[in-house]
Amino acid sequence: MNATLLIPAPNDAAASMRERARALRLWIIRCDVDGRVLPDPGESRTGDERILAAWISSGYVRNHLRDAARKWASDDIPEPTEIVSGCWAIPLPEMHRRRRIGYCVAIALTPDATQGEHFDAACQSARLDTRAAQSACRPCAVHRDEEVGRLALLLNWAHMDRIEVETQEASIIELSGQLAESYEEISLLYTLGASMRELVQPGKFVRLMCEQLQETLFFRWVAVRFLADANGVGQLSGVCEVSGSPGCEQEEMEQRIDALLAKHDGATPAVIEAHDKPGGIQWLGAQALLQPLIREGRTVGAIVAGDKMADDAAVSSVDMKLLDAASDYLLVLIENASLYDEQRAMFLGTLEALTAAIDAKDPYTRGHSQRVAHLSMRLAMALGFNEDIVERVRIGGLVHDIGKIGVPEAVLCKPGKLSKMEFEQIKTHPGIGQRILKDIPQMSDVLPAVLHHHERWDGDGYPDRLQGEQIPLFARIVALADAFDAMRSSRTYRSAMSRQQVLEEIRRCAGSHFDPKLAERFMEIDFARYEQMIRQNIRAPGDGIGRERAA
Repeated sequence: MNATLLIPAPNDAAASMRERARALRLWIIRCDVDGRVLPDPGESRTGDERILAAWISSGYVRNHLRDAARKWASDDIPEPTEIVSGCWAIPLPEMHRRRRIGYCVAIALTPDATQGEHFDAACQSARLDTRAAQSACRPCAVHRDEEVGRLALLLNWAHMDRIEVETQEASIIELSGQLAESYEEISLLYTLGASMRELVQPGKFVRLMCEQLQETLFFRWVAVRFLADANGVGQLSGVCEVSGSPGCEQEEMEQRIDALLAKHDGATPAVIEAHDKPGGIQWLGAQALLQPLIREGRTVGAIVAGDKMADDAAVSSVDMKLLDAASDYLLVLIENASLYDEQRAMFLGTLEALTAAIDAKDPYTRGHSQRVAHLSMRLAMALGFNEDIVERVRIGGLVHDIGKIGVPEAVLCKPGKLSKMEFEQIKTHPGIGQRILKDIPQMSDVLPAVLHHHERWDGDGYPDRLQGEQIPLFARIVALADAFDAMRSSRTYRSAMSRQQVLEEIRRCAGSHFDPKLAERFMEIDFARYEQMIRQNIRAPGDGIGRERAA
Protein backbone atom coordinates (compact mmCIF):
# COMPACT_ATOMS: atom_id res chain seq x y z
CA MET A 1 0.00 0.00 0.00
CA ASN A 2 2.40 2.65 -1.33
CA ALA A 3 0.51 5.86 -0.53
CA THR A 4 2.52 7.75 2.14
CA LEU A 5 4.94 10.51 1.12
CA LEU A 6 8.17 11.43 2.95
CA ILE A 7 7.42 14.83 4.46
CA PRO A 8 9.91 16.99 6.39
CA ALA A 9 8.16 18.12 9.53
CA PRO A 10 9.15 20.11 12.61
CA ASN A 11 8.33 18.65 16.01
CA ASP A 12 5.32 20.88 16.47
CA ALA A 13 3.63 19.77 13.24
CA ALA A 14 1.52 17.23 15.18
CA ALA A 15 -0.22 20.01 17.07
CA SER A 16 -1.47 21.52 13.82
CA MET A 17 -2.74 18.11 12.67
CA ARG A 18 -4.87 17.28 15.71
CA GLU A 19 -7.79 19.53 14.92
CA ARG A 20 -7.97 18.32 11.32
CA ALA A 21 -7.51 14.69 12.36
CA ARG A 22 -10.39 14.83 14.83
CA ALA A 23 -12.71 16.09 12.10
CA LEU A 24 -11.76 12.93 10.17
CA ARG A 25 -12.27 10.76 13.31
CA LEU A 26 -8.58 10.04 13.61
CA TRP A 27 -6.36 10.12 16.69
CA ILE A 28 -2.90 11.73 16.65
CA ILE A 29 0.04 10.56 18.73
CA ARG A 30 3.76 11.28 18.41
CA CYS A 31 6.64 8.86 18.82
CA ASP A 32 10.38 8.83 18.33
CA VAL A 33 12.16 6.87 15.59
CA ASP A 34 12.11 3.77 17.82
CA GLY A 35 8.35 3.92 18.27
CA ARG A 36 8.38 5.17 21.85
CA VAL A 37 5.30 7.32 22.43
CA LEU A 38 6.19 10.89 23.39
CA PRO A 39 4.43 12.80 26.21
CA ASP A 40 0.94 13.92 25.36
CA PRO A 41 0.38 17.74 25.29
CA GLY A 42 -2.48 17.23 27.76
CA GLU A 43 -5.22 19.23 26.03
CA SER A 44 -8.71 19.08 27.52
CA ARG A 45 -10.74 15.96 26.60
CA THR A 46 -14.17 14.46 27.21
CA GLY A 47 -14.55 11.25 29.20
CA ASP A 48 -14.78 9.06 26.03
CA GLU A 49 -11.70 10.80 24.61
CA ARG A 50 -9.71 10.01 27.72
CA ILE A 51 -10.70 6.33 27.47
CA LEU A 52 -9.78 6.24 23.77
CA ALA A 53 -6.41 7.87 24.50
CA ALA A 54 -5.74 5.33 27.27
CA TRP A 55 -6.57 2.42 24.95
CA ILE A 56 -4.30 3.71 22.14
CA SER A 57 -1.51 4.42 24.65
CA SER A 58 -1.78 1.02 26.33
CA GLY A 59 1.35 -1.05 26.65
CA TYR A 60 -0.10 -3.65 24.28
CA VAL A 61 -0.65 -1.13 21.46
CA ARG A 62 2.68 0.62 22.15
CA ASN A 63 4.57 -2.67 21.78
CA HIS A 64 3.04 -3.22 18.33
CA LEU A 65 3.77 0.43 17.46
CA ARG A 66 7.45 -0.12 18.23
CA ASP A 67 7.44 -3.18 15.95
CA ALA A 68 5.99 -1.01 13.19
CA ALA A 69 8.56 1.72 13.82
CA ARG A 70 11.40 -0.78 13.31
CA LYS A 71 9.96 -1.55 9.90
CA TRP A 72 9.47 2.14 9.07
CA ALA A 73 13.12 2.82 9.92
CA SER A 74 14.26 0.78 6.90
CA ASP A 75 11.73 2.33 4.51
CA ASP A 76 12.49 5.51 2.58
CA ILE A 77 8.77 6.09 2.46
CA PRO A 78 7.10 4.52 5.52
CA GLU A 79 3.67 3.07 4.79
CA PRO A 80 0.50 2.72 6.90
CA THR A 81 0.70 -0.32 9.13
CA GLU A 82 -2.08 -2.34 10.84
CA ILE A 83 -0.43 -2.54 14.26
CA VAL A 84 -3.31 -4.52 15.84
CA SER A 85 -6.47 -5.90 14.25
CA GLY A 86 -8.49 -3.00 12.86
CA CYS A 87 -6.02 -0.36 14.21
CA TRP A 88 -4.01 1.35 11.48
CA ALA A 89 -1.00 3.60 12.15
CA ILE A 90 -0.36 6.18 9.40
CA PRO A 91 3.20 7.55 9.92
CA LEU A 92 4.04 11.12 8.96
CA PRO A 93 7.85 11.44 9.36
CA GLU A 94 9.23 14.40 11.31
CA MET A 95 12.58 15.64 10.03
CA HIS A 96 15.30 17.91 11.35
CA ARG A 97 18.09 18.92 8.99
CA ARG A 98 17.26 16.04 6.64
CA ARG A 99 17.37 13.51 9.47
CA ARG A 100 14.28 11.58 10.58
CA ILE A 101 13.71 12.23 14.27
CA GLY A 102 10.28 10.68 14.82
CA TYR A 103 6.75 10.34 13.56
CA CYS A 104 3.45 12.09 13.83
CA VAL A 105 1.16 9.02 13.76
CA ALA A 106 -2.51 9.17 12.79
CA ILE A 107 -4.48 6.23 14.28
CA ALA A 108 -7.39 5.06 12.09
CA LEU A 109 -9.79 2.50 13.59
CA THR A 110 -12.03 0.18 11.58
CA PRO A 111 -15.13 -1.51 13.09
CA ASP A 112 -13.03 -4.65 13.66
CA ALA A 113 -10.80 -2.72 16.09
CA THR A 114 -13.40 -2.96 18.88
CA GLN A 115 -13.78 -6.73 18.58
CA GLY A 116 -11.60 -9.73 19.28
CA GLU A 117 -8.73 -10.72 21.48
CA HIS A 118 -6.46 -7.81 20.45
CA PHE A 119 -8.99 -5.27 21.70
CA ASP A 120 -9.45 -7.18 24.94
CA ALA A 121 -5.66 -7.45 25.44
CA ALA A 122 -5.26 -3.68 25.00
CA CYS A 123 -8.09 -3.05 27.48
CA GLN A 124 -6.46 -5.33 30.04
CA SER A 125 -3.08 -3.63 29.48
CA ALA A 126 -4.66 -0.21 30.10
CA ARG A 127 -6.93 -1.55 32.90
CA LEU A 128 -10.03 -0.39 31.04
CA ASP A 129 -13.53 -1.84 31.20
CA THR A 130 -14.10 -3.56 27.84
CA ARG A 131 -17.63 -2.28 27.35
CA ALA A 132 -16.69 1.27 28.31
CA ALA A 133 -13.72 1.12 25.93
CA GLN A 134 -15.91 -0.21 23.12
CA SER A 135 -18.38 2.62 23.69
CA ALA A 136 -15.57 5.20 23.62
CA CYS A 137 -13.87 3.74 20.51
CA ARG A 138 -16.92 3.13 18.30
CA PRO A 139 -17.43 6.79 17.25
CA CYS A 140 -13.91 6.72 15.71
CA ALA A 141 -14.10 3.12 14.41
CA VAL A 142 -15.68 4.15 11.11
CA HIS A 143 -12.84 3.63 8.63
CA ARG A 144 -12.44 0.77 6.15
CA ASP A 145 -9.22 -1.05 5.34
CA GLU A 146 -9.42 -0.18 1.64
CA GLU A 147 -9.73 3.55 2.43
CA VAL A 148 -6.65 3.79 4.60
CA GLY A 149 -4.31 4.35 1.63
CA ARG A 150 -6.35 7.29 0.33
CA LEU A 151 -6.65 8.64 3.87
CA ALA A 152 -2.86 8.43 4.28
CA LEU A 153 -2.38 10.33 1.03
CA LEU A 154 -4.81 13.03 2.21
CA LEU A 155 -3.04 13.35 5.53
CA ASN A 156 0.35 13.62 3.85
CA TRP A 157 -0.90 16.38 1.61
CA ALA A 158 -2.34 18.27 4.59
CA HIS A 159 0.85 17.64 6.54
CA MET A 160 2.98 18.80 3.62
CA ASP A 161 0.89 21.95 3.19
CA ARG A 162 1.20 22.71 6.88
CA ILE A 163 4.96 22.20 6.83
CA GLU A 164 5.25 24.40 3.76
CA VAL A 165 3.29 27.16 5.49
CA GLU A 166 5.40 26.86 8.63
CA THR A 167 8.58 26.90 6.56
CA GLN A 168 7.42 30.00 4.71
CA GLU A 169 6.36 31.67 7.95
CA ALA A 170 9.80 30.96 9.44
CA SER A 171 11.43 32.32 6.28
CA ILE A 172 9.27 35.43 6.44
CA ILE A 173 10.13 35.97 10.10
CA GLU A 174 13.82 35.50 9.34
CA LEU A 175 13.61 37.80 6.32
CA SER A 176 11.71 40.38 8.36
CA GLY A 177 14.44 40.28 10.98
CA GLN A 178 17.11 40.67 8.32
CA LEU A 179 15.20 43.55 6.71
CA ALA A 180 14.77 45.23 10.10
CA GLU A 181 18.50 44.87 10.77
CA SER A 182 19.33 46.11 7.27
CA TYR A 183 16.98 49.06 7.68
CA GLU A 184 18.60 49.99 10.98
CA GLU A 185 22.05 49.66 9.43
CA ILE A 186 21.08 51.74 6.38
CA SER A 187 19.35 54.28 8.63
CA LEU A 188 22.50 54.54 10.75
CA LEU A 189 24.76 55.04 7.74
CA TYR A 190 22.33 57.54 6.17
CA THR A 191 22.11 59.52 9.42
CA LEU A 192 25.89 59.60 9.73
CA GLY A 193 26.33 60.52 6.07
CA ALA A 194 23.77 63.32 6.30
CA SER A 195 25.50 64.70 9.41
CA MET A 196 28.96 64.92 7.87
CA ARG A 197 28.39 68.59 7.04
CA GLU A 198 29.24 69.37 10.68
CA LEU A 199 32.73 70.61 9.80
CA VAL A 200 32.80 73.58 12.17
CA GLN A 201 31.99 71.46 15.23
CA PRO A 202 32.99 67.84 14.50
CA GLY A 203 32.37 66.99 18.15
CA LYS A 204 28.63 67.09 17.41
CA PHE A 205 29.10 64.40 14.77
CA VAL A 206 31.08 62.27 17.22
CA ARG A 207 28.28 62.51 19.81
CA LEU A 208 25.66 61.60 17.21
CA MET A 209 27.77 58.64 16.05
CA CYS A 210 28.01 57.26 19.60
CA GLU A 211 24.26 57.57 20.15
CA GLN A 212 23.34 55.96 16.82
CA LEU A 213 25.80 53.09 17.18
CA GLN A 214 24.71 52.34 20.74
CA GLU A 215 21.05 52.27 19.74
CA THR A 216 21.51 50.28 16.52
CA LEU A 217 23.96 47.66 17.76
CA PHE A 218 22.35 47.08 21.19
CA PHE A 219 25.56 47.62 23.14
CA ARG A 220 25.16 48.99 26.64
CA TRP A 221 27.63 51.71 25.74
CA VAL A 222 29.71 52.99 22.82
CA ALA A 223 32.66 55.37 23.14
CA VAL A 224 34.77 57.33 20.67
CA ARG A 225 38.16 58.28 22.04
CA PHE A 226 40.88 60.45 20.45
CA LEU A 227 44.32 60.31 22.01
CA ALA A 228 45.54 63.49 23.67
CA ASP A 229 48.70 63.51 21.53
CA ALA A 230 46.92 62.64 18.27
CA ASN A 231 48.05 64.73 15.31
CA GLY A 232 45.81 65.84 12.48
CA VAL A 233 42.48 65.63 14.33
CA GLY A 234 42.19 69.31 15.20
CA GLN A 235 39.80 70.17 18.01
CA LEU A 236 39.00 66.47 18.55
CA SER A 237 42.37 65.84 20.18
CA GLY A 238 41.83 64.36 23.64
CA VAL A 239 38.05 64.08 23.16
CA CYS A 240 36.18 61.10 24.61
CA GLU A 241 32.45 60.87 23.85
CA VAL A 242 30.40 58.10 25.49
CA SER A 243 26.79 57.05 24.89
CA GLY A 244 25.12 54.63 27.29
CA SER A 245 26.12 53.36 30.74
CA PRO A 246 29.70 52.08 30.94
CA GLY A 247 29.70 51.89 34.72
CA CYS A 248 32.73 54.13 35.25
CA GLU A 249 33.56 57.84 35.31
CA GLN A 250 34.70 59.76 32.23
CA GLU A 251 38.34 60.06 33.28
CA GLU A 252 38.54 56.36 34.10
CA MET A 253 36.95 55.48 30.75
CA GLU A 254 39.59 57.53 28.92
CA GLN A 255 42.40 55.80 30.82
CA ARG A 256 40.97 52.34 30.13
CA ILE A 257 40.57 52.94 26.39
CA ASP A 258 44.08 54.40 26.21
CA ALA A 259 45.35 51.22 27.91
CA LEU A 260 43.52 49.03 25.37
CA LEU A 261 45.00 51.03 22.49
CA ALA A 262 48.49 50.75 23.99
CA LYS A 263 48.14 46.95 23.91
CA HIS A 264 46.57 46.83 20.45
CA ASP A 265 48.87 46.68 17.45
CA GLY A 266 47.64 47.45 13.96
CA ALA A 267 44.62 48.82 12.13
CA THR A 268 42.42 45.72 12.32
CA PRO A 269 39.47 45.61 14.74
CA ALA A 270 39.81 43.49 17.86
CA VAL A 271 37.23 41.42 19.72
CA ILE A 272 38.17 41.63 23.40
CA GLU A 273 37.26 38.49 25.36
CA ALA A 274 36.56 38.43 29.10
CA HIS A 275 39.93 36.88 29.90
CA ASP A 276 41.71 39.68 28.00
CA LYS A 277 40.41 42.40 30.30
CA PRO A 278 43.16 44.10 32.31
CA GLY A 279 42.94 43.34 36.01
CA GLY A 280 39.80 41.27 35.55
CA ILE A 281 37.70 44.42 35.15
CA GLN A 282 34.22 43.55 33.88
CA TRP A 283 33.43 46.94 32.33
CA LEU A 284 33.47 45.55 28.78
CA GLY A 285 30.85 42.81 29.29
CA ALA A 286 31.29 39.26 27.92
CA GLN A 287 32.82 40.63 24.72
CA ALA A 288 33.70 44.06 23.40
CA LEU A 289 34.75 45.42 20.04
CA LEU A 290 37.60 47.86 19.50
CA GLN A 291 37.87 49.62 16.12
CA PRO A 292 41.12 51.61 15.82
CA LEU A 293 41.09 54.98 14.08
CA ILE A 294 44.14 55.27 11.82
CA ARG A 295 45.14 58.51 10.12
CA GLU A 296 48.25 58.87 8.00
CA GLY A 297 49.52 55.54 9.29
CA ARG A 298 49.20 56.43 12.97
CA THR A 299 46.61 55.44 15.57
CA VAL A 300 44.74 58.59 16.61
CA GLY A 301 41.96 56.94 18.64
CA ALA A 302 39.34 54.21 18.63
CA ILE A 303 35.66 53.38 18.63
CA VAL A 304 34.88 50.93 21.45
CA ALA A 305 31.56 49.12 21.95
CA GLY A 306 31.06 47.09 25.12
CA ASP A 307 28.57 44.96 27.05
CA LYS A 308 26.18 43.84 24.34
CA MET A 309 22.58 43.59 25.58
CA ALA A 310 21.12 41.24 22.92
CA ASP A 311 20.28 37.58 23.60
CA ASP A 312 23.49 36.64 21.82
CA ALA A 313 26.14 38.63 23.69
CA ALA A 314 28.86 37.73 21.19
CA VAL A 315 30.21 40.36 18.81
CA SER A 316 28.87 39.65 15.30
CA SER A 317 30.14 40.33 11.81
CA VAL A 318 27.38 42.97 11.48
CA ASP A 319 28.78 44.79 14.53
CA MET A 320 32.26 44.72 13.02
CA LYS A 321 31.10 45.94 9.60
CA LEU A 322 29.11 48.84 11.05
CA LEU A 323 31.93 49.98 13.32
CA ASP A 324 34.31 49.76 10.37
CA ALA A 325 31.92 51.85 8.23
CA ALA A 326 31.46 54.34 11.07
CA SER A 327 35.23 54.70 11.43
CA ASP A 328 35.50 55.42 7.70
CA TYR A 329 32.86 58.14 8.02
CA LEU A 330 34.64 59.61 11.01
CA LEU A 331 38.04 59.66 9.31
CA VAL A 332 36.57 61.31 6.21
CA LEU A 333 34.93 63.94 8.44
CA ILE A 334 38.26 64.58 10.17
CA GLU A 335 39.98 65.00 6.81
CA ASN A 336 37.28 67.37 5.55
CA ALA A 337 37.21 69.30 8.82
CA SER A 338 40.98 69.69 8.65
CA LEU A 339 40.76 71.08 5.12
CA TYR A 340 37.87 73.30 6.17
CA ASP A 341 39.87 74.64 9.12
CA GLU A 342 42.77 75.43 6.81
CA GLN A 343 40.53 77.24 4.31
CA ARG A 344 38.66 79.04 7.07
CA ALA A 345 41.91 80.13 8.71
CA MET A 346 43.16 81.42 5.36
CA PHE A 347 39.88 83.24 4.70
CA LEU A 348 39.71 84.83 8.15
CA GLY A 349 43.40 85.65 7.98
CA THR A 350 42.79 87.49 4.73
CA LEU A 351 39.87 89.41 6.25
CA GLU A 352 41.88 90.30 9.34
CA ALA A 353 44.82 91.47 7.25
CA LEU A 354 42.49 93.56 5.11
CA THR A 355 40.71 95.14 8.08
CA ALA A 356 44.05 95.75 9.82
CA ALA A 357 45.27 97.52 6.69
CA ILE A 358 42.14 99.70 6.69
CA ASP A 359 42.52 100.46 10.40
CA ALA A 360 46.14 101.38 9.76
CA LYS A 361 45.07 104.13 7.33
CA ASP A 362 43.91 106.03 10.39
CA PRO A 363 46.42 105.67 13.25
CA TYR A 364 43.69 106.45 15.77
CA THR A 365 41.67 103.38 14.77
CA ARG A 366 44.48 100.84 15.13
CA GLY A 367 42.92 97.52 16.28
CA HIS A 368 39.40 98.97 16.05
CA SER A 369 37.93 96.17 13.89
CA GLN A 370 39.40 93.43 16.10
CA ARG A 371 37.99 95.08 19.22
CA VAL A 372 34.53 95.58 17.69
CA ALA A 373 34.57 91.93 16.61
CA HIS A 374 35.39 90.88 20.18
CA LEU A 375 32.69 93.06 21.77
CA SER A 376 30.11 91.88 19.23
CA MET A 377 31.02 88.29 20.04
CA ARG A 378 30.70 88.87 23.80
CA LEU A 379 27.27 90.47 23.39
CA ALA A 380 26.09 87.61 21.14
CA MET A 381 27.23 85.15 23.82
CA ALA A 382 25.35 87.11 26.49
CA LEU A 383 22.22 86.86 24.35
CA GLY A 384 22.51 83.06 24.41
CA PHE A 385 23.27 82.44 20.74
CA ASN A 386 24.87 79.14 19.75
CA GLU A 387 28.53 78.94 18.75
CA ASP A 388 27.83 79.19 15.03
CA ILE A 389 25.82 82.42 15.35
CA VAL A 390 28.33 83.89 17.78
CA GLU A 391 31.10 83.32 15.23
CA ARG A 392 29.06 84.94 12.42
CA VAL A 393 28.40 87.99 14.61
CA ARG A 394 32.14 88.20 15.36
CA ILE A 395 32.93 88.18 11.64
CA GLY A 396 30.30 90.88 11.10
CA GLY A 397 32.10 93.04 13.66
CA LEU A 398 35.45 92.29 12.03
CA VAL A 399 34.42 93.48 8.56
CA HIS A 400 31.93 96.20 9.49
CA ASP A 401 34.24 99.01 8.33
CA ILE A 402 35.69 97.28 5.27
CA GLY A 403 34.00 99.88 3.06
CA LYS A 404 36.39 102.55 4.36
CA ILE A 405 38.81 101.23 1.76
CA GLY A 406 36.81 103.35 -0.71
CA VAL A 407 36.94 106.54 1.38
CA PRO A 408 39.80 108.98 0.63
CA GLU A 409 42.61 108.71 3.16
CA ALA A 410 42.65 112.49 3.54
CA VAL A 411 39.11 112.35 4.87
CA LEU A 412 39.77 109.32 7.12
CA CYS A 413 42.91 110.84 8.64
CA LYS A 414 41.80 114.48 8.79
CA PRO A 415 42.55 116.04 12.18
CA GLY A 416 39.62 117.75 13.78
CA LYS A 417 35.99 117.62 12.82
CA LEU A 418 34.82 116.84 9.29
CA SER A 419 32.96 119.19 6.98
CA LYS A 420 29.46 118.29 5.86
CA MET A 421 30.77 117.10 2.49
CA GLU A 422 33.50 115.04 4.15
CA PHE A 423 30.98 113.46 6.49
CA GLU A 424 28.84 112.54 3.49
CA GLN A 425 31.88 110.75 2.08
CA ILE A 426 32.33 108.85 5.36
CA LYS A 427 28.65 107.83 5.22
CA THR A 428 29.26 105.95 1.97
CA HIS A 429 31.45 103.30 3.62
CA PRO A 430 28.61 100.92 4.65
CA GLY A 431 27.35 100.73 1.07
CA ILE A 432 30.87 100.32 -0.29
CA GLY A 433 31.51 97.49 2.18
CA GLN A 434 28.28 95.77 1.19
CA ARG A 435 29.21 95.93 -2.50
CA ILE A 436 32.71 94.58 -1.80
CA LEU A 437 31.41 91.54 0.08
CA LYS A 438 28.13 90.75 -1.67
CA ASP A 439 29.66 88.33 -4.17
CA ILE A 440 31.34 86.22 -1.47
CA PRO A 441 28.86 83.42 -0.57
CA GLN A 442 30.35 82.93 2.91
CA MET A 443 29.57 86.56 3.81
CA SER A 444 25.88 86.74 2.85
CA ASP A 445 24.59 86.53 6.44
CA VAL A 446 26.91 89.28 7.75
CA LEU A 447 26.15 91.81 5.02
CA PRO A 448 23.32 93.43 7.07
CA ALA A 449 25.83 94.21 9.83
CA VAL A 450 28.12 95.89 7.29
CA LEU A 451 25.37 97.89 5.61
CA HIS A 452 23.31 98.93 8.64
CA HIS A 453 25.65 99.30 11.63
CA HIS A 454 25.15 103.08 11.55
CA GLU A 455 21.34 102.96 11.67
CA ARG A 456 19.74 104.36 14.85
CA TRP A 457 16.91 102.91 16.92
CA ASP A 458 14.94 106.17 16.46
CA GLY A 459 15.38 106.07 12.65
CA ASP A 460 17.82 108.98 12.43
CA GLY A 461 20.78 106.89 11.20
CA TYR A 462 22.16 105.99 7.76
CA PRO A 463 22.14 104.79 5.00
CA ASP A 464 18.42 103.82 4.95
CA ARG A 465 17.04 105.52 8.08
CA LEU A 466 15.71 102.22 9.43
CA GLN A 467 14.25 102.27 12.91
CA GLY A 468 13.55 99.85 15.75
CA GLU A 469 13.47 96.20 14.82
CA GLN A 470 13.60 97.07 11.12
CA ILE A 471 17.34 97.22 11.77
CA PRO A 472 18.83 93.70 11.39
CA LEU A 473 19.86 92.16 14.72
CA PHE A 474 23.50 91.67 13.68
CA ALA A 475 23.67 95.37 12.79
CA ARG A 476 22.20 96.42 16.15
CA ILE A 477 24.81 94.33 17.95
CA VAL A 478 27.72 95.68 15.93
CA ALA A 479 26.42 99.25 16.32
CA LEU A 480 26.74 99.00 20.10
CA ALA A 481 30.23 97.49 19.90
CA ASP A 482 31.35 100.08 17.32
CA ALA A 483 30.09 103.02 19.38
CA PHE A 484 31.62 101.68 22.60
CA ASP A 485 35.07 101.28 21.04
CA ALA A 486 34.89 104.66 19.32
CA MET A 487 34.22 106.39 22.64
CA ARG A 488 36.92 104.36 24.41
CA SER A 489 39.54 105.42 21.84
CA SER A 490 41.37 108.75 21.57
CA ARG A 491 40.86 111.06 18.61
CA THR A 492 42.69 114.22 17.51
CA TYR A 493 39.72 116.24 18.71
CA ARG A 494 39.15 114.47 22.06
CA SER A 495 40.61 112.02 24.54
CA ALA A 496 39.33 108.54 25.22
CA MET A 497 36.46 108.21 27.68
CA SER A 498 36.62 105.81 30.64
CA ARG A 499 34.66 102.60 30.48
CA GLN A 500 32.19 103.86 33.09
CA GLN A 501 31.65 107.09 31.14
CA VAL A 502 31.01 105.14 27.93
CA LEU A 503 28.55 102.79 29.63
CA GLU A 504 26.67 105.76 31.08
CA GLU A 505 26.49 107.28 27.59
CA ILE A 506 25.16 104.04 26.12
CA ARG A 507 22.57 103.84 28.91
CA ARG A 508 21.53 107.45 28.16
CA CYS A 509 21.22 106.73 24.42
CA ALA A 510 19.31 103.45 24.82
CA GLY A 511 16.01 103.87 22.98
CA SER A 512 17.34 106.63 20.73
CA HIS A 513 20.62 105.46 19.27
CA PHE A 514 20.59 101.85 20.47
CA ASP A 515 18.22 98.93 20.94
CA PRO A 516 17.32 99.33 24.66
CA LYS A 517 17.22 95.59 25.35
CA LEU A 518 20.62 95.03 23.77
CA ALA A 519 22.03 98.04 25.61
CA GLU A 520 20.89 96.55 28.91
CA ARG A 521 22.61 93.22 28.15
CA PHE A 522 25.73 95.05 26.93
CA MET A 523 26.23 96.47 30.41
CA GLU A 524 26.68 92.92 31.75
CA ILE A 525 29.35 91.54 29.41
CA ASP A 526 32.93 90.77 30.47
CA PHE A 527 35.30 93.55 29.33
CA ALA A 528 38.54 92.01 30.69
CA ARG A 529 39.87 90.78 27.33
CA TYR A 530 38.74 94.01 25.63
CA GLU A 531 40.79 96.09 28.07
CA GLN A 532 43.85 93.95 27.28
CA MET A 533 43.30 94.53 23.57
CA ILE A 534 42.98 98.27 23.92
CA ARG A 535 46.14 98.48 26.08
CA GLN A 536 48.06 96.65 23.34
CA ASN A 537 47.26 99.51 20.93
CA ILE A 538 48.39 102.45 23.13
CA ARG A 539 50.83 104.58 21.14
CA ALA A 540 54.41 104.94 22.33
CA PRO A 541 55.34 108.41 23.67
CA GLY A 542 56.87 110.78 21.12
CA ASP A 543 55.54 109.10 17.98
CA GLY A 544 53.88 112.38 17.02
CA ILE A 545 50.41 110.89 17.04
CA GLY A 546 49.24 111.03 20.62
CA ARG A 547 48.06 108.28 22.95
CA GLU A 548 45.01 106.10 23.18
CA ARG A 549 44.29 105.83 26.84
CA ALA A 550 42.78 102.79 28.46
CA ALA A 551 41.69 105.01 31.35
